[in-house]
Amino acid sequence: SLNALDISEYTDIERLKKIGLKEFKISNIKLIKYPWDIIKENCNEIKREFSLYHSNEDNTTLDIDIIGDKKLVHIGKDVEAEKNIVFDVRKGPIYIGDNTDIRAFSRIAGPTYIGSKCLIKSGRIQECSIGNVCKIGGEIEESIFHGYANKQHYGFVGHSYLGEWVNLGAGTSNSDLKDTYGTIKYKIGRKTIDSGEQFFGCVVGDNAKSSIGTMIYTGKKIGFAAHIHGIISEDVPSFCMWAKSLGSIPSELFFDSSLKTYSRAAERRGIVLTKDYEELMEKIFEITKDERKASGVSTNKFSLG
Repeated sequence: SLNALDISEYTDIERLKKIGLKEFKISNIKLIKYPWDIIKENCNEIKREFSLYHSNEDNTTLDIDIIGDKKLVHIGKDVEAEKNIVFDVRKGPIYIGDNTDIRAFSRIAGPTYIGSKCLIKSGRIQECSIGNVCKIGGEIEESIFHGYANKQHYGFVGHSYLGEWVNLGAGTSNSDLKDTYGTIKYKIGRKTIDSGEQFFGCVVGDNAKSSIGTMIYTGKKIGFAAHIHGIISEDVPSFCMWAKSLGSIPSELFFDSSLKTYSRAAERRGIVLTKDYEELMEKIFEITKDERKASGVSTNKFSLG
């Protein structure tokens, strides 16, 4: 099975053949192997797809200051925009989905994609992809947010990849550049890989939450449904409460508690927990048990300090 392979061996063609996988040769594609590859290619994809979904016409009827060619801006239906908003399309296009609300004193630089039904609260957004029904504020740069993510308060997120239903408390920020200006290392399984990148932030799994004032070091992973507090200087496994920097022993986040948290968040967006999603969460909980054990996560109830 694929579980028998280390992630770094997924490109070992001969070994993949031995476990029964067929080989298909495809030309003219970009191989995405690591998380930073997605971040690096995001702007190119926005440029490519913009030309597919936007006619070469000026549809900017809103009172927005645009630096560059207005034809590189797409405004969806029923978009609301307050005054004192700047769009900079000198490096690439900006796509705004339907029913999105952009508040005053926001500056958005392309290439950037913002989905439908988003709320942009006085943000500084540069070269990002933001999924549907997200709330975004503060400063974000060269990052990808999947749908229903919430980062509406002050703080910085840069060169990072965040899953669905992630909620970042006020003041949460990540580092995407080492003090030494050296390349950033990233752990995958038992191996530490040099990304070769000077800028790389964090990778955050679906349903993860951060408390106010959380600080995340470069190249860190935050697992599915993890709750993080304080300074995050090492990878955090899925389904755990993590506050090492505050003197607490990492504790397992009980599955029922995690399910209730998701259900409450989903209900606020008019979404009902399905049996399929519950089973998916339960499966992830089971397959990440060893991950928590290896990280010294206790099964006792979490206590702060």
